[in-house]
Amino acid sequence: METLSSLPKAVGTKVIVRVKKLDKMTQSGLLYIPEMAEDKHRAKDGHIVSVGGSCELGLKVGDYVFFDEFVGSRIYMKIADSMDDYLFVDEKAILIVVDKEN
Repeated sequence: METLSSLPKAVGTKVIVRVKKLDKMTQSGLLYIPEMAEDKHRAKDGHIVSVGGSCELGLKVGDYVFFDEFVGSRIYMKIADSMDDYLFVDEKAILIVVDKEN
């Protein structure tokens, strides 16, 4: 896989969200929780890393957002030395925004 030196930029009304990684260990740290056992019907969350130039909802880089599991296009990208999960989603699919100042 090719390593990117920086994040791609969102266009139009799209935003790019770095999806929060789920902790797959129990609190005791002994049991691995398989992906099939995860709750698939909950809102997912992450931080906005890029906002398209036509966005009208006042979203900003750094905003902590929640979005439905079944929206957007999910892509795994290696940027610098970190392999992360990103979601390219229309701004209207964002359910909740928490400003980074809060």
